[in-house]
Amino acid sequence: MASRFPLPDPRFPIPVPEASSRQLQKRGTGAGNGKPYAIPQDPLYNRRAMNLAKMKCLPCKGGVPPLSPEEIAPLAAQVPGWEVVNGHHLHKLVTTRDFAESLALANRIGALAEKVGHHPDLLVAWGRVGIDIFTHKIGGLTQSDFILAAKIDELLNRKRRATSRRA
Repeated sequence: MASRFPLPDPRFPIPVPEASSRQLQKRGTGAGNGKPYAIPQDPLYNRRAMNLAKMKCLPCKGGVPPLSPEEIAPLAAQVPGWEVVNGHHLHKLVTTRDFAESLALANRIGALAEKVGHHPDLLVAWGRVGIDIFTHKIGGLTQSDFILAAKIDELLNRKRRATSRRA
């Protein structure tokens, strides 16, 4: 009986980008399963816009170097409105109508942070919420920081759409 899903013809191998041992060492292991992961070096992958808000934050176990400026640039382009401060953290200031709205926003961001397992530093003040994101264990930025920033932007956009419908 023939398989419904035939194996690829070995005469025509499918090119798969390989990660160098340096890249694997640099990225560490993912999802706590001991298996190495690396950002694929396929040029199309780097040009393709990833929907960061749909990705999962990976837990950082420490010992992994922060992202380099070359790695930060394409990720930062996907979260407009966030400022990369000294290559160390992401910063965004969100304005609100009053303190109660600031507190409510901080609580929504906190609930999201708990859900994804990645926690920003929040400054709640009358009329504004300051958000700083970085990976505390390594004292710098990882891809998970940009994923969380995209998820927070998605949350802010949902709030704006709901507010504009009521007006």
